[in-house]
Amino acid sequence: MVSLIFCLHLLRFLRFSEMPWNPLLHRKKAILFLAIGGLILAPPTFTADIDKYIGLQISQVNFLSDDPIEPSKLQGIVAVATGQTFDPRSVRSSIQTLYETREFSYIEVDAESLDEGLAITFRLRPNFFFGDFRLGGDPVLRSPLSRLTPLPLGEAYSPKAVQDLLAKVQEALRNSGYYQAKVIPNIQFLSQRKLVTVEFLVQAGDRAAISKITLIGSPLLEEKEILDKMKLHVGSFFDNESSNGDS
Repeated sequence: MVSLIFCLHLLRFLRFSEMPWNPLLHRKKAILFLAIGGLILAPPTFTADIDKYIGLQISQVNFLSDDPIEPSKLQGIVAVATGQTFDPRSVRSSIQTLYETREFSYIEVDAESLDEGLAITFRLRPNFFFGDFRLGGDPVLRSPLSRLTPLPLGEAYSPKAVQDLLAKVQEALRNSGYYQAKVIPNIQFLSQRKLVTVEFLVQAGDRAAISKITLIGSPLLEEKEILDKMKLHVGSFFDNESSNGDS
């Protein structure tokens, strides 16, 4: 069995850079990009493996995934079908078509020579989309998550998006005086609906208290009057957001 891997990291690169995908125009760039990323075999071996299947009749087209998919629906949109002779251009076209549905984050195509002909298998990793975000654990933040930062609802799941939101929650906790807080993202994948829910579980810990206040400069008001206006007193909890707002 040979694995003909067309990883969709390349297709994402082309989409984000607004470059049209044309396998004939971008073949050299695509192979270089994949080779640098270590995502496919070296070009000479890769080409030789494909060449030995060209012209063989396809006897099976399979779709496999660890998550629920609809093989009959997918069969209707790909360019590869039983009874055809194998052509790499049809495989590339099929991968592009599957990618354009936005339903898959990774596609790998296996070609295996059997007694009855060539078996083509599409191994698919579905895209999941952000469906819900919430704060859980200790309820110490006054603002809901949606006020801390824009939420990528409806966008394709990515670990980076979760990490970016996690950083915003941690920043909000520090601004509220919870410098030792821990935040654990609880990520749930809902396979049937292809949705992701993310709950940030807050373990707040102790809140920082003000132990000393020093005023620098030559203020026009008395120290007590200034502190009263800033709502700052020794022993009170530190809240950077309130301090900045009232200073």
